[in-house]
Amino acid sequence: VRKPASAPISTLRVVAAEGTPVGQIVGRVDTLMQVQEPELAATAVVGRYTPATGRLVLASGGHPPALIMRTDGTVEVVETSGSPIGWPGAGSDGTAEVTLEVGETLLLYTDGLIEARKDMIAGLESLVELAAGAARLPTAKVPVSLVGRMLAGTDRRDDTLALAVRRVASAEQFHTVVDRGPEPVRSTHGRLGRWLSGQGYDPSDLETVAAELLVNA
Repeated sequence: VRKPASAPISTLRVVAAEGTPVGQIVGRVDTLMQVQEPELAATAVVGRYTPATGRLVLASGGHPPALIMRTDGTVEVVETSGSPIGWPGAGSDGTAEVTLEVGETLLLYTDGLIEARKDMIAGLESLVELAAGAARLPTAKVPVSLVGRMLAGTDRRDDTLALAVRRVASAEQFHTVVDRGPEPVRSTHGRLGRWLSGQGYDPSDLETVAAELLVNA
């Protein structure tokens, strides 16, 4: 969602959590926002993802298209259309459904990312080209790499944000029993980090949380 973001994002979350069909979310949010902030206008892209199957359903209210970074190095542009929140007839014209295979990445971004060079068509073409080369990066590094390269040498005029979601193989659960004392805590912390890395995750934040929980326990 584009600026001002807090109210539409909160409303989007509530509407989505209610189980509203994806194709109706933008229109429903617009109806609610007209009561709260009738002068607000915002674009949005919404989706519902099923990790077990990789099924992804997307809808849009005037937002740039999502990208799917395939494992073969190609990038699929997922076109969805609709009118932004706050515009007449706001809502999605329909939905697009795609499947993420294991190792493939969904990329969502604000329009500031492709407007930085003042030509959205050329900006999207550049983003697709760069995304193809970033498909093998760790998930957490994909947004950082793309934003940095897209904005290099430009004067940023708008908010710029990218979000990457990668499908990974179903992970086995991690079970352990921890004895008292600093050494068992250190050992468990290390084994958890190695397990997370083996599942394709960046372990840093989760390791920190686990360390705090272990020490407090």
